[in-house]
Amino acid sequence: MSTEDIAGIIKNKLPSRAIDIGEALDLVVDTLNSTRFDIGKELVQANADKDFSLLNQLAKISREMTEYETKIQEIRNLLELDF
Repeated sequence: MSTEDIAGIIKNKLPSRAIDIGEALDLVVDTLNSTRFDIGKELVQANADKDFSLLNQLAKISREMTEYETKIQEIRNLLELDF
């Protein structure tokens, strides 16, 4: 069963749960976004310290977190109720 199918069933049969899941996903996306912002500050410090290994690690984590944010937001959009 696809993500779209699952979201559709939840949205149509359990709309209150779709809202709950959507709100939880919003919180996850906001937290990931805030964490990426904090990583950005650490990136600046790693660059100032010329710690290029840490710089690369933090950049990779930030890039991957952006991908997670996008995927979670896509699921969130699937659960959006049509009024």
